[in-house]
Amino acid sequence: IEKRKEEKRQAALSLKEKIEALESIEIKMPAGEGDKLFGSVTNAMIADTLLSAGVEVERKKIELMGQVIKLIGTYNIKVKLYNNEAASLKVVVSREEK
Repeated sequence: IEKRKEEKRQAALSLKEKIEALESIEIKMPAGEGDKLFGSVTNAMIADTLLSAGVEVERKKIELMGQVIKLIGTYNIKVKLYNNEAASLKVVVSREEK
């Protein structure tokens, strides 16, 4: 059991390094006046963007901290890993050019 826990802990630390090495990810969304998005950025969208950057994270581990991203801007989110470990990631939401 201890060996498995240590393996999970090491995998979490490796994942944390990968996530934090990215510094930030960009998600382009269609937006209207006042930088209000048509729709919202979800944890599934963030997981897909991370996957395309080569980092696989379950969407349920991505915490938007009670906020729904509905405006263009920069957001700090938390990715829960193993036990109390978490990685922070900057998500930049920008306007999708037509």
